[in-house]
Amino acid sequence: MTLYEATFRVAHESAYAELTRGRGLRLDMWCNDHCDMIRAAGTDTDVLVDRLESLVGIRDMYRGDDRLLLITDDCLRSHQEPLIETYLSEHGCLLWPPQRYEHGQLLVRVLALTETSLSELYQQLVEEFPVTVESKLHRTHDVLDDIVDHSHSVTAGLTDRQMEALVAAHEHGFYEIPRENTSEEVAETLDLSRRTFEEHLRRAEGKVIGEILEERL
Repeated sequence: MTLYEATFRVAHESAYAELTRGRGLRLDMWCNDHCDMIRAAGTDTDVLVDRLESLVGIRDMYRGDDRLLLITDDCLRSHQEPLIETYLSEHGCLLWPPQRYEHGQLLVRVLALTETSLSELYQQLVEEFPVTVESKLHRTHDVLDDIVDHSHSVTAGLTDRQMEALVAAHEHGFYEIPRENTSEEVAETLDLSRRTFEEHLRRAEGKVIGEILEERL
């Protein structure tokens, strides 16, 4: 069996996406039809709580470390026109939750049974929204095991700073051969000292490697 997977970054209008526009706020959302579960990280969480309370209501809330977990009273889909779900349904594609909202955009992971379905979904999306393909791959071996094994992200235990350092290092070619930017140059893009950046990066790398090795051993 083969599954085709792609991760799209979509700039579309959504109440959750709007909450992250121009704010240091990232939302991971699991939709349960009758409610949403939202994991928030970053700043401006007070704004998030106020907006969600007025929009869909909040059933429960938990703060821990640098994250906030919210259970809403209602699902956002009952308060606005369906967005990405409509396109997935038309092309027989599957959503792999959670949906992530950051920088006013939606980051969505999609599975399809045929490459044609995935391509047609992408073509329709780009006709309606600015879309960036973050990743694309085929799953051809032990598909079910892969899905189960990777349902827990190896980056789940990272703090926001550690995740930020890891992403910046990747985006600025720190891991390329030859290296495109030094740790000091990447640190400058985050307005951090080289020492602070390297500490965040080492801790992030240690956690990610530990998660990967734990899965493999």
